[in-house]
Amino acid sequence: MGRKKSIKEPNYICSNCKKPFFRFPSTVRNENAVFCCKKCFYEYMKTSMLGENNPNYGNKWDEKTKQKVSEIVKQRYIKRPELKELCAVNKGKKLFETSKKLKEYYKTHKPTMYGKKLSEKSKKIIGEKSKKKFTTEYKERMRKQYETLGYWIPLENKADKEIYYKEANWKQNMFNLIDDENQLKLLTDYNVFNSITNPKGVVRDHMYSRRSGFENGVFPEILRHPCNCQILTNRDNRMKKRQKYIDGNHLTLEELFNKIINYKKEWYEQDLVIKLIEDYKNGKRWINKYRKE
Repeated sequence: MGRKKSIKEPNYICSNCKKPFFRFPSTVRNENAVFCCKKCFYEYMKTSMLGENNPNYGNKWDEKTKQKVSEIVKQRYIKRPELKELCAVNKGKKLFETSKKLKEYYKTHKPTMYGKKLSEKSKKIIGEKSKKKFTTEYKERMRKQYETLGYWIPLENKADKEIYYKEANWKQNMFNLIDDENQLKLLTDYNVFNSITNPKGVVRDHMYSRRSGFENGVFPEILRHPCNCQILTNRDNRMKKRQKYIDGNHLTLEELFNKIINYKKEWYEQDLVIKLIEDYKNGKRWINKYRKE
């Protein structure tokens, strides 16, 4: 006999069709806009972005901006006159005629990076430049701007659990910090998990779970330490709670503290984490710093 399929109680109401449905909370980004299917999502977006709901409602370009954009477009067509024909309105033409012209055009005009891959040196340069750009100040400025436009939910409006889970998540690759041979073999054999291209791959797992950390007020910096990371296949990670790890933890909090204190490798938060362990032992607990009192 096959295993009986479990029926979960609805925990959300679709923002479009108002139908109750079940969804794992970890997959919901905005609790004010939750949808039971893609059709509802697209229908909702068509109506919710109309009129005053659109961030650009009432905004108009001044004459100076119009002139500037017009000049940019003109210069584009002066430099590349063939664009006029390629980008012409297709009124009275069949689509395949335009597609044929584009195909012929790209036979002799390949994109700059067509068929090329970035070298390790280029990746490193891009990575370094990204680090310089995405500073804490830049991220805070970007968040404030997106919150004002209504694209992002303000942090003070998010649930404590959502804030905690994000702060306790891994801040680095972590795979390069694993020493255990069995775990490294898993990484070699299965490679990194991808829901589309590699669903049988491996994932990074919190040995002391984020759920337990949240319930016990453990500082998230402690949970994202390398000592709390292990490699599991995605299947094992999802099944572990149903098997022998009833509470989802592979080690106790005290064991985790001891591992961190005796950690000999370099970790950018090591001193901070040691201090937070002492604070926890002295009775201090994590609180959401964004929460409005």
